[in-house]
Amino acid sequence: MSNYWLPVLASFSWGMAAAYGLEALWRFRAGRKRPWPFFCLALACAALAMFLGNYEWGIRNYEGAEVTPHASQLALRLPKGITESPAPAMLPAPVIRNYELGIRDYEGGEVTPHASNLTDYGLRMTNDEFPITPTRLRIPALKINRPIVPVVVQDGVWDVADLGGDVGLLATTGQHPGDDLAMVLAGHMTFADGRLLFTGAFAELQFATYGMEIMVEMGGETAVYQVSEIRRIAPDDVNALYLADGDSILLITCTDWDDNTGLYASRLLIRATHR
Repeated sequence: MSNYWLPVLASFSWGMAAAYGLEALWRFRAGRKRPWPFFCLALACAALAMFLGNYEWGIRNYEGAEVTPHASQLALRLPKGITESPAPAMLPAPVIRNYELGIRDYEGGEVTPHASNLTDYGLRMTNDEFPITPTRLRIPALKINRPIVPVVVQDGVWDVADLGGDVGLLATTGQHPGDDLAMVLAGHMTFADGRLLFTGAFAELQFATYGMEIMVEMGGETAVYQVSEIRRIAPDDVNALYLADGDSILLITCTDWDDNTGLYASRLLIRATHR
């Protein structure tokens, strides 16, 4: 079933639930016979509407600000890598089969294999070992203002399951300006509530332009960068995330949603250089 029909069917089901509910209420108050079958129909339609609403598009979080992506719509999918050697994957979520990101089932289910080449780069300095860590990313022109949180490596993959609306600083990449490697900041982009709208920390990143200012706050200071490169990369291009330039940062999210496959076909990679 096309994703476009899910919100239509959900809305129709809510409408039928309301109609049956009103009919049952009218029959009950008017003393007419048999109001209960209409109550049952109303409950059934409401249950169907809730199922359709949550099946493909995920469920809003407690604060109502972000949409938790469903299996097929995780915004950041870690590329599978170059080598064929498997290593355990770890992004938690039930029923997800995302070979590009590598996901571990919350309930202890199957672990999707992931290339082990990430560990070849070695674990770099952790945020606990370096006192000045990035805390916030701001892109004023795109109205992006998000906290930066660490994304750790476990069993050879990055864990972005709980990233939500934050921006994640990927471990094994640069951890501060001037590091040996560029910092890599990742953010989600997902469909919202089944509509052709985008949401997530990096939803607006698709509108970035050359020369646009990107600000990284840390330790009471602000490092200012300017966009110097915008390109799309293949989902399996891990090496593109390891840039030996500590004066640059890389921002990555998914792009080119394919409704037929239910996957993002490309990754949007933006490089910004310290001004």
